[in-house]
Amino acid sequence: MPWTQELIAQWVNNGRIGPPTASASQAKINRLTSGVANREKLSIADLIDRKGMLTDVRTRVSLMHRDLRDLAKSVSIPAR
Repeated sequence: MPWTQELIAQWVNNGRIGPPTASASQAKINRLTSGVANREKLSIADLIDRKGMLTDVRTRVSLMHRDLRDLAKSVSIPAR
């Protein structure tokens, strides 16, 4: 399963969002992913969910960065 799908499943299990295919969930997903320019009003609960979700994404990206760094170290050719 791709990491993005794993994150979405984790967010559904944690109650941050409902199933993405449910029409009722789409309004919350739109609020959570809207930019500042949209001037969408967010509740404190929305902000808490958004912060948690961004933290989850940041963690995944950090792990990928670490893995790529380790891979680059293992395949690098030493300088002469």
